[in-house]
Amino acid sequence: MLEEREGLQSTGIGDGVAIPHGFLGDLAVQIAALLVVPAGVPFDAIDDKPARIILGVVGPKKGMNAQVEHLRILARVSKVLREQSLRDLIVAAPNAAEVFRLVADADARVP
Repeated sequence: MLEEREGLQSTGIGDGVAIPHGFLGDLAVQIAALLVVPAGVPFDAIDDKPARIILGVVGPKKGMNAQVEHLRILARVSKVLREQSLRDLIVAAPNAAEVFRLVADADARVP
């Protein structure tokens, strides 16, 4: 599903970040996964730079406000990952627990 979505238009938003996303009919809640690739991978991003931080978001196709919630999450992720210093810390983090802490702390600071 994410590959099909990328075929429509790249979700590489630039600055080493990609946010592939889409919908699956049998989900009940939004699900996200974060992948950190320090060397980067080609992602056809708008700035032609490889993606080093890839955060996939998959949500349910149906349900009250499912698409609204999905868009809210995408906007929030974009805001949280806007700071270059945070992106640098994420890429340099020694383990998944530290990445989670960095993202959670940054999310708590975003209005």
